[in-house]
Amino acid sequence: MLNAIFRKSTGVILLAVLLCAAGIFLVTELPIQLYPQTQRPRVRVRIDHTGVSALDFSGEYADEIEARLLAVDGVDTLEVEYENDRSSFTLTFEWNTDSEEARADVDATMNSISSILPSDYRDSYRVGFYSGENAGFMILGISSATASPEELYRALDSTVRPELSAVEDADSVDIFRVEDLEVEVLLRQEDMLAYGLDIRDVESALLAGYRPESVGRLEQGNTSFSVRFRRGIDSVFDIGRIVIAQRGNVSIRIQDVADIATRYVLPSRTFIMNGTRGMRITATPIDGGNVRKMSQDIQEILRDAREQGIIPEDAVFQVYIDPAEYINRSIRNVVRSALLGAALAMVVVLFGLGQLRNTLLIGISLPVTLVLNFILMYFFKVSLNLISLGGIALAVGMVIDSSIVVIENIHRLRMKEAPIRSNRHLRELVIRAVAQVRAPVIASTLTTVLVFAPISFTAPLTNAILGDQSRTVVFALLIALVVALTLIPLLAFQFYS
Repeated sequence: MLNAIFRKSTGVILLAVLLCAAGIFLVTELPIQLYPQTQRPRVRVRIDHTGVSALDFSGEYADEIEARLLAVDGVDTLEVEYENDRSSFTLTFEWNTDSEEARADVDATMNSISSILPSDYRDSYRVGFYSGENAGFMILGISSATASPEELYRALDSTVRPELSAVEDADSVDIFRVEDLEVEVLLRQEDMLAYGLDIRDVESALLAGYRPESVGRLEQGNTSFSVRFRRGIDSVFDIGRIVIAQRGNVSIRIQDVADIATRYVLPSRTFIMNGTRGMRITATPIDGGNVRKMSQDIQEILRDAREQGIIPEDAVFQVYIDPAEYINRSIRNVVRSALLGAALAMVVVLFGLGQLRNTLLIGISLPVTLVLNFILMYFFKVSLNLISLGGIALAVGMVIDSSIVVIENIHRLRMKEAPIRSNRHLRELVIRAVAQVRAPVIASTLTTVLVFAPISFTAPLTNAILGDQSRTVVFALLIALVVALTLIPLLAFQFYS
């Protein structure tokens, strides 16, 4: 094989350069997380059913909803929590289920489930990932000296919100309201007495004003339909039209016994940014998503909105909590440790071999191996996280072992057969030197590989925690073996000729 490599030396070196360039590019495409996914995929569904109690909702729809959710492919367990006004369903999937596919399947199932729900809350459900160790969240504040928070909110809500919701790695992006709609009802005591009403009558009317009334259930074949009729009002601005009582043919409405004021007010909690009112945006990543890319995409969308004049030019963005920054800092610490380990390994090699040229040849194998490692990480879907980077740092000292043995044997034969009479003699010497140590180098590498490889085939939880580390070590060792037996002898010939 080495004879063929020497005949095509230019092509081999060019291929190695191209592969290294591909590795440098693909490392920018790898998902970046703090830890690998160490929990099974979990998807949560929340259904808002305002005005309907937990008992009524579960009695009417529980069997149908739970049966359909349990029928989703890959579901292992279903946890259900019914509450007044809302209910939540948490689906836990099997280990080998893809998170994105799981969420898409649940979303499709909810589309079919919504058809059996009343129109009042048919679309009032939300499907999202259950928060895991990589969930985190991002909090970003926006303020402007020339625009009020209300104006900023309206501009972002109408124009930018769709773009924020479309961020690939974000599960949800929320723009928090900066004003609430408040309705004040002041009862007039004289009118209340005149109609013989008390405050309990008004309270009952308000509670029933938005609530649809059930009249039973209609069954057609295997399909069951809930039959309700709407009553009351459609908007808080019509609250005065709610009927409190009936006196003969006369309907007594709230506006007959009360003064009603509808207005926008500050919410119970407000966001202060640099001493002035601002607005807040929060974002959570999808399960297994690229947290750093999510943060960058959101900030880029907001900067584009400012450049396009959607929000004022003086709008200031300030990131208060950014999980990407913590992840970047953690990754930098691991990379720094790996570089320090590589430098120390080169110093040891220099003192051991005693020649700078031999040390440089061995040193070339280290960055080449690590860069090519990113190609396998990309195709085997291994993210950049503290565990996988820890595996790379662990492999730094081991990936040069094969190159040390090969270069040392080439150096030994050079010293033994000196002087080297021609390039042909040097090429034959390099081929013989590699052939002498090929079997021991392969055996030595495989013994180490066989220590780490089985971790990827252990129990799901063990594989989830340590699998990324074992895979990166195995990838690095196998690549280092190929580099030591192919590229390093070729470069040694070029160096010594």
